[in-house]
Amino acid sequence: MLRAGRPSIAANTGDPPAEDAVTMGASEDNLHGGGLPPLDGCSGTTGLGGRALYDGKTTTRRMPAFPNGRERRRLHAHNILSIVFFLMGCLMMVMSNYRSADKRVVCGQAVVRSDAHTSSDLLQVQKVFGGAKLSAQHQVEFVVAGHYVHLRDALKVDLPIAPDEIAYHKKASSGDSSMDATNASMLLPIREPDDLNESGDITDNEVRMFIGITSDCCSDLAVEKRNAIRESWKQKIESEHPGVDIKFVLSQPGHDRYDKVLKSLEEELAHHDDMIFVRGLDTYGNLKFKVFGLFKYASSSPRQYTHVLKTDDDCYVRMPLLLEAIKGGDGKVITENLYTGCQESSIGFKFIRDPKSKWFMSYEEFPDHVEKQLDGLKYLAGWGYVMSRDVMLYVVWKWLSFRAHPEEAPPWFSRFQWEDVIMGYLVQQKGVKMKENDAFKAAWRSCTNNTAVRHLDIDAPSLVKGLYEQEVSQVWAKKTVQCSSLAFKPGDYDDWRAVRNKVLPAGTHV
Repeated sequence: MLRAGRPSIAANTGDPPAEDAVTMGASEDNLHGGGLPPLDGCSGTTGLGGRALYDGKTTTRRMPAFPNGRERRRLHAHNILSIVFFLMGCLMMVMSNYRSADKRVVCGQAVVRSDAHTSSDLLQVQKVFGGAKLSAQHQVEFVVAGHYVHLRDALKVDLPIAPDEIAYHKKASSGDSSMDATNASMLLPIREPDDLNESGDITDNEVRMFIGITSDCCSDLAVEKRNAIRESWKQKIESEHPGVDIKFVLSQPGHDRYDKVLKSLEEELAHHDDMIFVRGLDTYGNLKFKVFGLFKYASSSPRQYTHVLKTDDDCYVRMPLLLEAIKGGDGKVITENLYTGCQESSIGFKFIRDPKSKWFMSYEEFPDHVEKQLDGLKYLAGWGYVMSRDVMLYVVWKWLSFRAHPEEAPPWFSRFQWEDVIMGYLVQQKGVKMKENDAFKAAWRSCTNNTAVRHLDIDAPSLVKGLYEQEVSQVWAKKTVQCSSLAFKPGDYDDWRAVRNKVLPAGTHV
């Protein structure tokens, strides 16, 4: 809350101020009630230059050093009103600048305002005029855009479903009893988004992109990665591209880690308000739910994003090159049927039956007939891919449909963990072909000057600062830069994997 300073005003005792002697041989009654000329409004003297005419005689008097009690009260009231109006004017000017500026320093704090989240204006104002109050509240966006809950509630896996979530999942037809359901599996999807496609050509400045960065809720390493991103490519993009919103997407820690994670995230939230939370335990096996939560949040935003980039906290993003990556051969931004990124395997998805691998898939859980259904499926690597709005909306709709009607989903759908493969499957259901893009660089490839998204893998966050300096200095724009601490043959996955396994044993989740 803005606290305006006010001048120190002495207590009014009701006594008139001290005056010098009046040397005019007249009584006090005659002085105030007699036929004296009025005081001059500017000099505070009579019209006779300090001399008063009384009974035909000119008498000299010395005027009071201070106004009398009535005049003093009048002056005090006038001064107080002037101060009040002055402070009100200053406050209106500050609020006007806050509303009109994308980035402005107010009250000693840098404030970035984006129209992306108009529902959070109150929180932004509180941050401007009372940062401590905001950090004490620890409010975070939860599940859908504009739905704020306290951090301690967002981390609870058994938190009841809110009306905002139910409204998002409501049926196309009204009056259904499931509208009041509190079980997430009973909530039905919105209509198929066939009328929500972007139409017409748009320029780079008209692109509205949501960059969702999946991040672990519960490790110190994840905090380091988020801070490295905040201090590098995230702040650069936010300062240069107002149409882009960037958020870290976190899940819930579970009861055993709740207290520790709550304290850590409260400290982080006191300085940053760029995290959103989705339902589900934050585990590698539940990554698909976090990614779906990312798209669900983006689809619920009033910003009506034209594109969504899903990436991880071990990646580096260069926005100018990313804008080029979403264009077609004619140089125009692709706004429909876009699914682009890095295809890590040219032969498509293959089941891994090696028990030592973190991607192990047992025959009991996924029999041979399931393997045949997914064998060779084309998909993009999960660390970074872009979808146009229509594809994103279709993925959300299809996912919700399968969750609401499990009998319509493939038999393997509920058990399958690999979110990037699932996304590839859902996009395929829409009839969209993935677009391989050389600007998305896997960890075993070189960082050429056209790199838009780089997967750093185990080199995050250590190499982020160096890459940022090379981007800002334009070195990266001119040539290939070093972006790996490992010595391997660029472009050779097997060689990279072998070297990596010597540093980080296979099976470790990074």
